[in-house]
Amino acid sequence: MRSNTKYRTEFSVNMFGSLCVLAQQDGLEKLDRSGFGEENPCHIYMIARRPRIMIDPDSVRFEGELIYGQFLIQEGKDVIPEQFVFQNFIEPNLRFDCPYPHTEFFFYDEKEVLVSSGKAALLLQTLNNKDYSKYSSLEILYIGQSYGVEGVRSAPQRLQNHSTLQGIYAEAIRRTPDKEIWLVLWGFTSLAMAGIDGISKIFEKTDEEDDRHIERFYKDFISEQQLINYTEAALIRYFEPEYNQTFKNTFPNPAHKTYSECYDLDIHSVHVELQTEEINCQLYSPKIAPSWIQFASFNLHDPEERKSILDVALPD
Repeated sequence: MRSNTKYRTEFSVNMFGSLCVLAQQDGLEKLDRSGFGEENPCHIYMIARRPRIMIDPDSVRFEGELIYGQFLIQEGKDVIPEQFVFQNFIEPNLRFDCPYPHTEFFFYDEKEVLVSSGKAALLLQTLNNKDYSKYSSLEILYIGQSYGVEGVRSAPQRLQNHSTLQGIYAEAIRRTPDKEIWLVLWGFTSLAMAGIDGISKIFEKTDEEDDRHIERFYKDFISEQQLINYTEAALIRYFEPEYNQTFKNTFPNPAHKTYSECYDLDIHSVHVELQTEEINCQLYSPKIAPSWIQFASFNLHDPEERKSILDVALPD
């Protein structure tokens, strides 16, 4: 009798988004100079868009320890007003400035010294007194990687002079002038997962072959470059962004050499997990609904031909 359970012990690899930051193109050089991501480089980046978010400078007023104002959210030809209020943790006497196009704000003290500044969109998504998620959610347009020689190149470095980014900016401004382009930079941590089948009685491989499979998995684990390669491919296949073509309908595929080590180790499945609660915005695409958690999961083999306990242990 032929078994469709190959090994008693099956392995899966999950790439968990352990570092995430939002930026716009004008902030990339500052991020790079700061040494951002040196310990955990951001090798995966997403180009995304969302409504243009502004602050009405005439609406901002100070009352005691509170600051009141009004966001202006542009959706097509319409501008939607949304009131806001937040605690003044800076200092009592401030001057507020939000020059045209009203997407960036500045606070000055009595001596006209700049004490705080930021983007209107980032302020909106950090305020928890109202649900602004429908405005702060990011539509993924393109996913790429910045892995260089020995992994030294990170997303802030590559994106400063990136032809695809410039092309999307130009196209987006032409097609959707009411939107802003944002960059989501990701650093990842790999997590190996094992499932041991104590129920099935028949396996394709013997216990000795299973032991060798375990030993090889831990001894010859997937290289960082190939982990990044499969992460990029899996996310493209999952979101199917508008400006990506490669991997949209061809992941996973054993013929692709860029993540061939996954097949060489004969692992069961690969996954990518993204959580965006910390940056207070959800990710989505025309294919994938907005959510705080996105989990891209792919079997590397036909599930009818090769079943595993991992099939029921992991979410759909």
